[in-house]
Amino acid sequence: MKNIRNTISFVFQFLLLVFAYFVCCFSSPEIKSFKELLNPGLVFLIISWILTAWLTHKYKPQYYQRKWIYVIAPFIKAVFFHLFFILLFSSVFLGIYFRNGLLFKSSVLYLIMEFLFYSIIILQYGAKKQIIQESDIHTKKYIQNDLKLDLNIKPFFDFSGISAIVTLFPEKIIAELYPQVPETNPKTEVKVFTSVKDIPGENKQYQVCFLDIRINDLCDINMSFKSIYKSMFPGSYLFAKYEDLDEFEQEYLLSKTGFGRFFKTGYYYLYYRMLPKIPYLNYLYKLTSGGRNRVISRAETLGRLFYSGFDVEKEIKNDGESYLLARKVKTPSENPTPSFYPLIMLNRVGLYGTLIKIHKIRSMYPYSEFIQKKVYEDAQLTSTGKFENDFRITKIGKLLRKYWVDEIPQLLDWLRGKIKLVGIRAMSQHYFGLYPKEYQELYYKVKPGIISPIFDEKTIGFAEIVRIEQKYLESYLINPIRTDIKYFFITLKHVLKGVRSK
Repeated sequence: MKNIRNTISFVFQFLLLVFAYFVCCFSSPEIKSFKELLNPGLVFLIISWILTAWLTHKYKPQYYQRKWIYVIAPFIKAVFFHLFFILLFSSVFLGIYFRNGLLFKSSVLYLIMEFLFYSIIILQYGAKKQIIQESDIHTKKYIQNDLKLDLNIKPFFDFSGISAIVTLFPEKIIAELYPQVPETNPKTEVKVFTSVKDIPGENKQYQVCFLDIRINDLCDINMSFKSIYKSMFPGSYLFAKYEDLDEFEQEYLLSKTGFGRFFKTGYYYLYYRMLPKIPYLNYLYKLTSGGRNRVISRAETLGRLFYSGFDVEKEIKNDGESYLLARKVKTPSENPTPSFYPLIMLNRVGLYGTLIKIHKIRSMYPYSEFIQKKVYEDAQLTSTGKFENDFRITKIGKLLRKYWVDEIPQLLDWLRGKIKLVGIRAMSQHYFGLYPKEYQELYYKVKPGIISPIFDEKTIGFAEIVRIEQKYLESYLINPIRTDIKYFFITLKHVLKGVRSK
């Protein structure tokens, strides 16, 4: 229903644009025949309109935001971009149409009609009747639910028998990951996946599984985990092994010196790090590598496992290899856009608790968002409200964060009316859940923003962060314009003083 409404809105705006153009043409003395109506000016008018529509998504009115100014904001922003594109096209390519002002007049007429029409709709149906479904409020999408587990039963199996079958797991590693339990517990059959071809099509379920293939050598990691997941009972255990990024770099990059090392470093970053994470070119990487020797970080490994419904209970490093014991405890995530490519979309809590997509340049390893709760439980928060020594952040990510480069794509979300320029940054569902209920109720009433009221990160603890942000929310609800102007200039002062993000 929502897509149909957006399509109708898109078509209506397009017809309104063409109508405005024809009205201005018929009233112009320079246009003397019907053939003159169909000229390059109309093409550039449509192109500018399409660019504007894509940037602002104004054909997708966000009625759930209720406030007239919130809903109409993308239309206001569209005015400036539309006129900018028209003036640019006219002055550079179409001097004749710029001189008689035909495109400019058509654009102004269209924008006035569009603004008035949608203002009436919003006032009549958006703000007064509040066209909004309860399902749009406090939405909880992509939540992975806990499976029902029998915690009193731990499967028993024979270490010596397993070590004779598997090749990647020494008996001492198995014993350290999974201490043997009394034989009074039910003895279980073990499944060993010895090749990629073993994984798909497994109908039988097991309580203990061994992935006797390095995770680095799985052509499609998510699909493999998904198939293994189906082959296991709830609460079952999975043994897996991989070589993490740090160990790979030590082995690969330090094996050469001088020019040889320089060449290998360039090849490593281009082939192993960049190529797999560029859309479409990643298929070339799969074709040339056969899916083997993939470079994968610890954060990505844990994130992919959790995304697939597993929780890593124990990890061991031995001779440059990482061994882990994971357990099937969750339902798999239904999130269709986990972070992977350089430009990512993250789920964030927005106005009224709706879930919105926020664009960012990825500064963490892929799939890191799925282990945020685990990192929080292990590391807790620092006085700045961030995780100390967060292993999910990449080396270049620290630099991107320091100068807010990773935040630049959020300007697109601002243009589309999802967030404000000034305001509390949109939070993940887990992080938002750490705040008290009183704060959350205030947060629901105000759009998130790009420029945060907390900037210098000199807070003394999480309670101080809550107090400062709650003060901003209360002030904004009383006087929104003055509050945002005030905090904008406070932030500008900090930037000029040289304060940088951590």
